[in-house]
Amino acid sequence: MLRGFCPRPLDKRCTVSVTLKFWLYFSPFWVPIALMLTRRVPISMAALVAAIVSAALYWFSGRATDAATFSSAGIELLKGIWLATPIVSVILAGLLFHSLLTTCWSPQVHGQQAAAPAADLRLTLFGTCFLIGPFTETATGFGVGLVVSLGILLRAGLPKHDAIVFSLFSQILVAWGAFAVGTMLGFSLAGISDPRELGWRSAVLVTPVLIAWLGAYWSMCRGLGLSNRPRDLIREALWIAAILVGLVTLSRYADPDMVGLIVLGGAAALYGFVNGGQSLRAKLTEAAPYVVLCACLVACRFLPVLHESLLRVQIKPFADGMAWPVLLSPVFWLMLVGLGFALAKAPVRDVGRVLAMTWQRGKITVGVTLLFVICARFMMAGGIPGILAHELQATIGTAAAVILSPVLAAIAGFLTASNAASNSLLMPNVVGLAHAGNWSVEWIAAIQNVTGSALSMLSPVRIMMGCAIAALGAGATGAIYRRAWPLGFIPVVLMVGAACIVVAVTH
Repeated sequence: MLRGFCPRPLDKRCTVSVTLKFWLYFSPFWVPIALMLTRRVPISMAALVAAIVSAALYWFSGRATDAATFSSAGIELLKGIWLATPIVSVILAGLLFHSLLTTCWSPQVHGQQAAAPAADLRLTLFGTCFLIGPFTETATGFGVGLVVSLGILLRAGLPKHDAIVFSLFSQILVAWGAFAVGTMLGFSLAGISDPRELGWRSAVLVTPVLIAWLGAYWSMCRGLGLSNRPRDLIREALWIAAILVGLVTLSRYADPDMVGLIVLGGAAALYGFVNGGQSLRAKLTEAAPYVVLCACLVACRFLPVLHESLLRVQIKPFADGMAWPVLLSPVFWLMLVGLGFALAKAPVRDVGRVLAMTWQRGKITVGVTLLFVICARFMMAGGIPGILAHELQATIGTAAAVILSPVLAAIAGFLTASNAASNSLLMPNVVGLAHAGNWSVEWIAAIQNVTGSALSMLSPVRIMMGCAIAALGAGATGAIYRRAWPLGFIPVVLMVGAACIVVAVTH
C-alpha cells in the first residue's frame, strides 16, 4: 500500500533527493525502453538488463531492512520463472497451434495468398480485428486472440508487417480477456464492493478509446491501399457503437467475466452470418479448429462437473504462490486441438517437424517474456511500485500523482503484457492515492484497469509473438513499433484526461 503523502512542502534539496530516488526506482521501466530506442540493442538484451536492474533494486531496498539476502533473491528468481511458465507456455502452444493448422490442416493456404478483392478484404479485416480476435481473447486470454487474428490475416494475403500491426487490434478489450481475470483481480485489490462497479466504469472509459482506435484503424486501412468509402465507415462505426452499447449496458447487470464473452460472441456470430463470402462448408472447415478450441475452453468454464474434475490437476511449487491448473489452461487445449486436427490430415513425421520448427521460431520470444516477467516479480517483491507512488506523490503532490498514474499503468501493462500483472503492481498504490485525496476510488481504479489493459497490446511479448508466428526475425520489432505506437499513445492521453476530470469533479 501507499506509504503516505508529504504533509508539507519540500525544500529544494529534498525535492532533488526525492526526484533522484524516483528515477532510480523507475529504472526497470525506462532503462530497457531507452536501450531499445537506440536500435542497437536487441530486445533480448534489453529484457535481460531490465531483469538485472529490478533484481538489484530488490536486493538494495530489502538490504536496508535486513530483509533481502542472496538466498531470498534466488527464491524470488525461481518464483518469477514459475510465474512466467504459464505465459511462455501459452506463447509456444499458440505458435504450435498456428503452425500445425497452416502446415497440416490447411496446407493449401500456408503462407500468403493472392490479394483478395478489396471489398472482401475489408470485411475480413474488420471482422478479424474488432470481432473475432477480441472474442477469442475474451474466451482464452494470454494473447491467443492475436494468434488467431494473425493466422486469418496472413491467409487473407496481407503482408507480414501489416498483418502483425492489424492483429494487435485483437487486444483492444483485454480488460475482459480470459474471462476478465485481470479486472476481477483489480476489483479485489481495490476493495470495491461489487465487480460490476469496476466493470461498467471500465466500459465507459473504453468507449472514447475504442472510437479513437477505430479512427486509427481507418488511417491504417488507407495506408494499406483500402479506400475509406462512406458506406464502409458507416457500417464499421455502427458495429463499434453496438459493441460499446452492449458492453456498457450489460456491465450494469452482469459481472465482467461474462460480459465480454456474451457481447463479442454474439457480435462475431452475427457478423459472420450477415456477411457472405466463401461457401458455408469452406468456412466451417477452415474455422473448425478455432470453434472447437473456444467450445472446449467455454465448456471447461461453465460445466461444473468437468471444471471440478480438471481443476484437481494442479501444479503449485510454492506454498504462497499461484497454482497452475494445467488441464484448464489454454495451453493444454491449444496443443490437444492443434495436434488432433493436424494428425487427422498429416503423418506423425510431419507433425514432428512442426514441433521442432515451433521451438526454433519461438525460443527468443520465450526468453524475452521470461526476463520481463522476472523483472515484474522482483519489482513486486521489492515493493517498488509503492515506492514509486510515494516518491511521485512527495515530488509533485497527490493530485498530480493521480493524474499521471495512467503513465505508470501504461508502462506496467507494456512490460508485463497483462492487465492482471499491471493491476497487481499498481492497483493498491493507485487506490491509496485516491483515498489520500478523497477522490472516487471506483473511477481511479477503472482508469488503472483500462490503461494497463490497453498498453498490453504493445508489449514486447505480443510483438515478439507476432514476429515469431509470421516468421520474421526479432529485428522486425522496430518497424512494427514505428507503425503501431499511436495505438498506445491514444489510451494514455485519454486516460490522463479522464484522471484530470475525476480529480476536478469527484470527492
